Amino acid sequence: MRTTSILLTLALALPLVACNGVEADPLQAAEAALQDGDSAKAVALLQLHVAGLDRTSPESREATILLCSALAEKQPMESRDALLKLAEAQPEGVTSKDFKDVQSYLQTHGHFLEAIDVMDAGLKRWPGDATMSKVKDVLIAAVQSAGDEEATAKLKGLGYL
Repeated sequence: MRTTSILLTLALALPLVACNGVEADPLQAAEAALQDGDSAKAVALLQLHVAGLDRTSPESREATILLCSALAEKQPMESRDALLKLAEAQPEGVTSKDFKDVQSYLQTHGHFLEAIDVMDAGLKRWPGDATMSKVKDVLIAAVQSAGDEEATAKLKGLGYL
């Protein structure tokens, strides 16, 4: 099992190495994968990269936000949880824009419940923030437009409707 794990790690790391043996920028590679619609590749690249970073570094913040965006498509709970953990680890570094970006990815992929969690945490963290206020308005409209009863009930329960 350990051999399989090592081989998998090496297989994931190989795309990070460029032709001249110089390590490619994993953030750029992950962004390119996301733009190509390959969230699984982006997640693999970013998880490997984030694992080697100091959780309090600015690079960790940037990589984790991108990881949250990549996770949003198929692993919405992990996306939400990673953002909230990052906000706890870097209370001064994470911004309302970061919350907006992750919430937007969750919403785009139809994961309204997790998007509501991100919105709610952002509104509590930055009460009166214009970015979070807009996030709330856009998300409420999207939930109502989709007719998602569970998400509508959650919004009502939190006092947003």
